[in-house]
Amino acid sequence: MPAWNGRLWRTATRLHAAYTAITRSGVDVVLPDNGWQNVRRQTANLRTARERGWTTAVSRTREALTAELEALGDQLRDLSVRVQTERQTVRPTLRMLYEELQ
Repeated sequence: MPAWNGRLWRTATRLHAAYTAITRSGVDVVLPDNGWQNVRRQTANLRTARERGWTTAVSRTREALTAELEALGDQLRDLSVRVQTERQTVRPTLRMLYEELQ
């Protein structure tokens, strides 16, 4: 077993503090409000077009709603991946860092 090295310990302590700061900040979970608003607006437009019997407007609005839903789904999937990746990140212990530096 190598001898105690105070300099390496201080370096390991600084690295550990940096890792801790990174994992504390984490992923900002910001839901795509604009996407939700677009879906709500298109849903309201679709309802209005159906109530008034506007078949062409119903068809076009349905296509626009589908596109908005797909875009919102993509945004939510990206957010889900970021959150899952953060959860899987393992922060090294101070001891592990010190041993790696030796």
